[in-house]
Amino acid sequence: MDESPTNGTTYEAWLVNNASGQDFSLGQLVDNALATTKQVQGNLGSFNLFEVTEESDNNPTRNQSAVVGGAELEG
Repeated sequence: MDESPTNGTTYEAWLVNNASGQDFSLGQLVDNALATTKQVQGNLGSFNLFEVTEESDNNPTRNQSAVVGGAELEG
């Protein structure tokens, strides 16, 4: 990301299935890298989007979050 998140927010990376709404948090981004890594279990082929959202510090979901970046995944 070219810009830092606004005060009181963080960037978070997600895998998303656009059709079902299913999402999986990959973790918080710090200095353009994942601060922690999470092991993805299950069928990765079900996810068709990569998104980066700007989250308030106390928001564990991507609901009501601003999408600030992302890409369509090709299977």
